Amino acid sequence: MTVSLSGLSTSLATLLGQSSGSSATDGVSALTYGATGKATSTTAATSSNGVTISATAKAKAADVADNAKDFATVGKETRATLDAAKKAGKSVDLSELSGRALSAMILDKSDQFSAGEQAAAKKELNQRMRDDVMSTIGGSASLTSLANYNQLLISDYDSMSVEEREARGWNAQTRSQAAAFVATATNTSTSSLFDLLNDDA
Repeated sequence: MTVSLSGLSTSLATLLGQSSGSSATDGVSALTYGATGKATSTTAATSSNGVTISATAKAKAADVADNAKDFATVGKETRATLDAAKKAGKSVDLSELSGRALSAMILDKSDQFSAGEQAAAKKELNQRMRDDVMSTIGGSASLTSLANYNQLLISDYDSMSVEEREARGWNAQTRSQAAAFVATATNTSTSSLFDLLNDDA
């Protein structure tokens, strides 16, 4: 039995293409405001003293807090955070923001974020999605690891707000494709993605 590659979620295929030259050890996205107040996306250096882990923990805590708020409130509070940083001439570590805060910046439903801020938020969100892919499949694109990633995608999809899904470009088809891949992978003995490619050739 073979597994059709069309069952592999679009988001995974896209992220694998974007992962070239980057890894989970790359610096985190940050916003730096210059003298003119214009936002510039930069890369904050990642140290070995636990800073990255701390930022992840802060993002998780922010997720819990922001999930209890309506989307408009999250957008206003995120805008206030950026304005405070701009006034103080400081940078904002986007890796510490919640997924909903990043989504508010990306979607900008209230027209309150600049193009530079939106781009920086999208960069950070894409990095988180790539990290999910690489932490699940690693350097081995086995059928099991791909199925595990798609199962993670399903769990994330179900736990996210509509706005977070929209910011990621996910829809009902994204979930159904992931579910189909998991279901098919469960019933096949094919061991790797490379076997699938050879069988489909």
